[in-house]
Parts: sequence; C-alpha cells; structure tokens
Amino acid sequence: MICLTFTQSLPIALVFLFVLGGPASSRIALLFAHLRSSGATSREIVNTRAMVSLSWAAGPPLGTALIGFVGPKSVLGVIEGIAVSSIATVVLMLRGPALTRSASHPVRAEPKDHLPLSRGSSP
Repeated sequence: MICLTFTQSLPIALVFLFVLGGPASSRIALLFAHLRSSGATSREIVNTRAMVSLSWAAGPPLGTALIGFVGPKSVLGVIEGIAVSSIATVVLMLRGPALTRSASHPVRAEPKDHLPLSRGSSP
C-alpha cells in the first residue's frame, strides 16, 4: 500500500488497489467464518458484527474530516495503518485458538452435515 502514497498516476493507483485490495475485500466474511469455526458463541459473533458495522458507518465521516483538515494524501496513510493492523490481527488469529479462546469456552465440534438454518438455540 505504500506504493499508493507515492504514485501520482490514477491508472497505476487503480492497478495497485485492484491487485492488493481485491483479496482483502473477503476478510470480513473470513473473520465470521473463523469465529464460527473457533467455537464463538452467537453473542460474540453479533458483537463482532456490531463493531464492523460501526466502523463501516464511522469511516466516511472520519475520512471526510481527515481530508478537510490534513489533505487527501493523509487518507492513504490511514489505509496503510488499517492494512497493517489487519495483518497483525490475522497473525494473532493464526497463532491458534489458545490465544483467542479461554478454557471456559471450549470449541464445539459439530457434524459436517449440521447446517444451522434458524435463529433458534443450537444443540
């Protein structure tokens, strides 16, 4: 993402955004899949979804304020910071469920054919 800060060409910036940003767009779906597979409760998943939604709603006003006070190039620095924090989060998640789950929340083993289709309580 550092290359986006230094380029003045829109086509080059679009290529970098497409190549580097495309795979990152699936991270939210992968986050919820990871939460479900690691045994997170429905409450934890809903709380995570609420944090993602808040970030989604707060991003545009904060970006607009940042552009107004600091300038348009500052947004690229913030994008880079978010990318680095996302990578750090993934690295921490890959270290294993021992860091993200406590002993009081064991991982649930569900059969492969079990597909929860309702909002009712899980078995």
